[in-house]
Amino acid sequence: MKKLLLLILLGFTAFFAGAQGKIGYLSFTSGSSSANNLNPQDNPIEGNYKLDGLTNMTLSRGGGLTYTNNSTYSYVGLLPAGGNRADAITNNVYYELKLNAASKFLYLKSLDFRLRTADAWTAADVTYRWFYSIGNTNNFVEIGNADVLLGFTNTNGDVEPTIDLSGIAALQQIAPNTNVYFRIYAWGAKAKQSDGVTDVSTTTRGFGFGKSSASTTELITFKGYVAEGPLAATWDFSNINASTYAAEVASSFQQSWLRKSTTENTLLLVRGAGLEKASLNNAYAVTYKSQVLEDIPLSFNDAVTKETYYKIDLTGDAVNYTQLLGYRMKFRGNSTTATNARWQLVLGDGANEISPSSPVVNLGNDVPLSVDVDGIYYSLALANTDLSAVIPPGKKAELRLYVWGGTSTTGVFGLGRLASETHLQLYAQTLTPAAYLQVLPVNLISFKATKQNSAARLTWSTESEQNNANFHVLRAGDDRVFKKIGQINGAGNSSDAKTYNFTDFQPLSGNNYYQLTQTDFDGKTEEIGEVQLLNFDNSKASLTILNGNQSVKALLVTSKTANAKVALHGVSGNLIYQSAVSLSSGVNQIELPVNLTNGLYILQVKSQFGESWSAKFTKSY
Repeated sequence: MKKLLLLILLGFTAFFAGAQGKIGYLSFTSGSSSANNLNPQDNPIEGNYKLDGLTNMTLSRGGGLTYTNNSTYSYVGLLPAGGNRADAITNNVYYELKLNAASKFLYLKSLDFRLRTADAWTAADVTYRWFYSIGNTNNFVEIGNADVLLGFTNTNGDVEPTIDLSGIAALQQIAPNTNVYFRIYAWGAKAKQSDGVTDVSTTTRGFGFGKSSASTTELITFKGYVAEGPLAATWDFSNINASTYAAEVASSFQQSWLRKSTTENTLLLVRGAGLEKASLNNAYAVTYKSQVLEDIPLSFNDAVTKETYYKIDLTGDAVNYTQLLGYRMKFRGNSTTATNARWQLVLGDGANEISPSSPVVNLGNDVPLSVDVDGIYYSLALANTDLSAVIPPGKKAELRLYVWGGTSTTGVFGLGRLASETHLQLYAQTLTPAAYLQVLPVNLISFKATKQNSAARLTWSTESEQNNANFHVLRAGDDRVFKKIGQINGAGNSSDAKTYNFTDFQPLSGNNYYQLTQTDFDGKTEEIGEVQLLNFDNSKASLTILNGNQSVKALLVTSKTANAKVALHGVSGNLIYQSAVSLSSGVNQIELPVNLTNGLYILQVKSQFGESWSAKFTKSY
């Protein structure tokens, strides 16, 4: 399988629907002066709930907010009266929240918060605005379309409008161990009034997050996801209970490039034929369909035969490759239910259908399932250099979670269990064809085709090989329909240079295009090297462009030996490059060391005998 250097996912577009889990919040408990009881707190404090993986949710004050202990169950400061937004930014009048998910990816959906001011019965006229910055505190970006006027607040504080973060692309896939900062700047406060009318001499106003009584009310809540890999889709079964018995469950979050089929976008999680619907709140629950004890699948092969799996239908993107990078699932069972699970990716066969001959890829090792009535999280995160599970463009696929083992056909088990959780996450990203083909498991040094009388001699060399079962040699005529004409065994795993050859003793009349592919031991096949061209009818001269990207390569077939001039022109006729070449009878490879911008070009070759050949080509990424 191909190995890939570090790739940065670009053009991320998120679509959120349904419930999003809470990843962290600050709230109150009764008692005095504790980490969960915000008064008094003159130092930064941590959220008293953080989802597993979220290592920081730290609330602190800017230097322009002076600590005060004038509001119970609150995290407040003294806000200078008057001023404007520029003053607040210059004088560091803000509260700051720092988030960090350590080794995991962070996706942010929304921010909910409760604000209060001292002497809440008088209008404070505080105006605020949220900002965010990623990685450092040097480049804050506004959130929303306008500043917000707070006005009056009650003694329990006011719940402010939710800040929607789902449309901010920069907050939808935050790299592991990256600090994310949110600041709420505030300004314009009126001085406190003793009777609601007459100003007093105080030039500051108590302002912050809080309420006046002890409870479990949340002051600041972030919703979103924490994931081991780039998040592609999630499922939340909180709305499923004993009365619904869902036949299928749609994803609650899904990337725009991920789809079920060419005509259907929404991903659906369904049961295999060997699983029966069952009753369990907040879970997509099942039992084994068979009611005969000895029919319980006791091995993975049994599970395949009896079709005891969950399934998600997928189709590769129209242009790019889809690289699966793992999962996180919550699985609930008891002492009588399934004991093992395995994730598999099943790809379309030669006819692009799911069949017994479809290539199959295991995602990680088998998962031993533990007994836990509330469910246990299991996860797999593959490195982005791992291309073991890739769906080619337009290829049909099924992602299956097989289950087997146990002692009862009536025991209830399955995905999910507790409400307000993300019960299933899939990790994936797209790779452009250029990125996918960047580095191969077979490090190919060269692939050349040469004529030997009436035969074609193909030779290729490798520097190293990993998991390489064999090479296939394919040939096509001018119809460019490649067909396999030979197979050569690979070296498996090797760090030594290897050379291979194959002879086509019956080439086609005219143009012969040769292609080399490499097949892993797990059955995956990829193209390697550049297509080679040989022509066995030298009476028909031709000029063929092979490559128009980082250099210009072409093949010229001629019946004469001659000196010639090569010229490259833009579509407007301007000369870009020219050189002298020596042509031999037969196939000549011409390479121009030019790096072109996108556009239309003309390559022209003129021989000393007045013969001329030209070909147009388009350069594009």
